[in-house]
Amino acid sequence: KSEIYTTDCLLLLVLPLLVSLFTAMACCWKWVVLATLAVVCSTQADVETPSLLVQLEDGAKGFNISIPDAGKEMEEFKYYVSLNQEFTGAQQLYTKGRVECFSDKSKFRLRKQQDMSEGDTLHFYLVGHRKPGNFQMERVYEVKKNEEGILEFQQKSERAGLVKDGLWYELDKLEEINP
Repeated sequence: KSEIYTTDCLLLLVLPLLVSLFTAMACCWKWVVLATLAVVCSTQADVETPSLLVQLEDGAKGFNISIPDAGKEMEEFKYYVSLNQEFTGAQQLYTKGRVECFSDKSKFRLRKQQDMSEGDTLHFYLVGHRKPGNFQMERVYEVKKNEEGILEFQQKSERAGLVKDGLWYELDKLEEINP
């Protein structure tokens, strides 16, 4: 009986200590997780936004443009790139060698050319017919040097919509205009 009594006493003494230890470890575990999250979040905030510039297969520089559903329900689908000139529909635009369209018609790759220099603007246009008007999208990129002195493309502006009677309509408001 005395052995059982001693074991019971030991359990009664050790059990609260074990519970306290596990509770402390659980709290400590929470603090470790919170500290880790804080460190990860603070390091993520310091990471710079990646450049639009990408390395192409042939070693040239360029960048990708993603336009979800760009080619959806579109006829006479065309895309153009011009350097330092706005699109009027009648100008000679640079397309050969500057831009390629991926098969899903929602991704494009623009190639950086030798004649591009800092301060230039690159105009990317997507033109097609979509009921009830002509769809046009325009994105303007500025060519700038980054901290390492490498030329990069930085998006300046974008507009997209249906052009009807010479007016631009925003795509999300088309239902209101054309019920």
